[in-house]
Amino acid sequence: MSLEEAMFLIGALRLELKKFNPSNPLLHGTTQDQLMVANSRFEQLRDQEHQLGKALRDMYIEKDLLGMDLEVMNEELK
Repeated sequence: MSLEEAMFLIGALRLELKKFNPSNPLLHGTTQDQLMVANSRFEQLRDQEHQLGKALRDMYIEKDLLGMDLEVMNEELK
């Protein structure tokens, strides 16, 4: 997964999180079962967002480390 794909997925998940957030006023008037489903979906989406955020941070760290390795190799070649 590229950095752009991960960032896109995080953005999409955040939109989904807003829709299924139990405090969303659009959910008022729904049945208890529907609220339970929305809350469950909210929890799943929040977990996915957390996992994607961690993967994205790891990718940035790896990119920075590779950049430093390239700088060292360039200096050695000179």
